[in-house]
Amino acid sequence: MAKALGVDEPWLLDLLLNQAAACMPGEPARAASVAIAAVQSVGPRDGVEAMRAVQMVATHAAAMKMLQRAALDQPSFEIYDSIVNRATKLLRTYTAQIEALKRYRSAGEQRVVVQHVTVTAEQVNPVPSPRGRGMSRNRRNNPMDPENPKLSRLNRAPRCLARNRRGTPCQSPAVKGRKRCHIHGGADGGGALPGNRNALKHGRYSAEAIAQRRAVAALLRACRDQLDSMRDL
Repeated sequence: MAKALGVDEPWLLDLLLNQAAACMPGEPARAASVAIAAVQSVGPRDGVEAMRAVQMVATHAAAMKMLQRAALDQPSFEIYDSIVNRATKLLRTYTAQIEALKRYRSAGEQRVVVQHVTVTAEQVNPVPSPRGRGMSRNRRNNPMDPENPKLSRLNRAPRCLARNRRGTPCQSPAVKGRKRCHIHGGADGGGALPGNRNALKHGRYSAEAIAQRRAVAALLRACRDQLDSMRDL
């Protein structure tokens, strides 16, 4: 029995069999036989695989017990939903245990996969396409292709190339007679005027306004100091 379960220590074998039998339904004698058969079906080769096999048997038994309760007890909808959710979690745990056992058994093993690949003569010596293009030209109206005879006047217009918020050059067409589009200063009345007075909205944060506010604040502090000195007299 110990060799069949991959366990060398008798006390560990007795502990694992008792744990597996305690999780199985039915009479104790029959539960012990079913537990031993279930653990042997996994084929453990050492103590770690034997413990993993006992966990798998217990998880499978618990999941089947939950599904049996959901099918036969006819509980309310809330209890039914809770039982099915628990059974689903146990089945997922059982699948994860199988994957863990596979990874443990395949640790340190190297796999060599040989695949049959067919290589044709065209793949070895491909025929160059004419003019460096594909066999079928792109029929889309590509604004970057100067040889496209179907380019519209809008696509022939120079690009704005002003830096937008994303940090990339603007690809909108420039306004006629200007270098920028209507958003970046190419519209009538747009663009920065000499002295950058066009950007002035209220002047609250201009250098002159800040200096004036500082002077007023200094004058108010001087007045408060003078009033405080007069109260002390």
